[in-house]
Amino acid sequence: MLDVSRALSMKLTILALLLFSLSGYTLASERCSSLNNIKTKVFELEILPDSEKALVSGNTSLVNHRSLFMAQLFKKCVKQFYLSRVDSFWSPENAHLFFSIINKISFYSIELEHLVLFEHFVSNLSKGNPNRERYALALSERYIAAWRFEDVKRIMTTFELDTKADIPAISKSDAAIARSPNERLLLSIETPNKLVEEKFDLSKNDIQIVIVGSPFCSPSERFARWIEYEALVDGDILASTVWITRQNGELRLGERLQSNNSYKRHSYRFIYSKEHWPEIEYWNTPTILIYRKGILIEQIVGWPEEGRKDEFLQAISFAKMSIE
Repeated sequence: MLDVSRALSMKLTILALLLFSLSGYTLASERCSSLNNIKTKVFELEILPDSEKALVSGNTSLVNHRSLFMAQLFKKCVKQFYLSRVDSFWSPENAHLFFSIINKISFYSIELEHLVLFEHFVSNLSKGNPNRERYALALSERYIAAWRFEDVKRIMTTFELDTKADIPAISKSDAAIARSPNERLLLSIETPNKLVEEKFDLSKNDIQIVIVGSPFCSPSERFARWIEYEALVDGDILASTVWITRQNGELRLGERLQSNNSYKRHSYRFIYSKEHWPEIEYWNTPTILIYRKGILIEQIVGWPEEGRKDEFLQAISFAKMSIE
């Protein structure tokens, strides 16, 4: 069960977030009046503290609200500002300010509406703008993060981007379509040029560990080495552990595949979308998630140099006792 001080801290954090959100709305007319004001608001959202929420087990999990608030800022502020000035001349300085805003929002909250406006902005810049190609390349990375590969190809052609990035094909399967609340879609890396859809059932095993990580994240790799060579955990549980990673705009499929082949017990798969994992509201790496019969009961964030061995093993023991 939650202790009183932790519960109070959680409530105060959530209250602060609500007040922050409401204050953003009341100040929208003032703070949307200039690009500098909007950029300041984006910065404030970027450093917004994480909050906690209670799990059914009585434990708590961290929640990151940046994506939600960035999307709200786009709708209530950025979109209106842009549309009111869409036919105006953009100086290189103002264009760079707006790029820094829409690029940051699209990083945290990848929605098609954001990308469409981002593309409209870049397309309407003067070809003499010295940063036009750089902005187009950033746009292509956001489309990659959204798995919109046809749009990536179009951007590369339209803006004549000099890039050697290979855009892979995705092998789709009707059988892989998620059909129940506990079934999720993943993308496995078959070759550097081919991704394959597959279905994963969270409730298949009584205890299921899911790792949000990256082969390019040092703490993720520390945890991977520990669980591979040192962890004294039931072999069946480790065998069913699923390692997932988000797409952040850099494919690097060859490097990811090499890492997967080197460490068979932690082979990463991509997620299609955060919306496919509604119970995960914190995507920093590594985040260790423990499910019991398809329900999230524990979250462990980070793996420092000294590790979190006791915390991890206690969480596994708790999950086992709950089933027994």
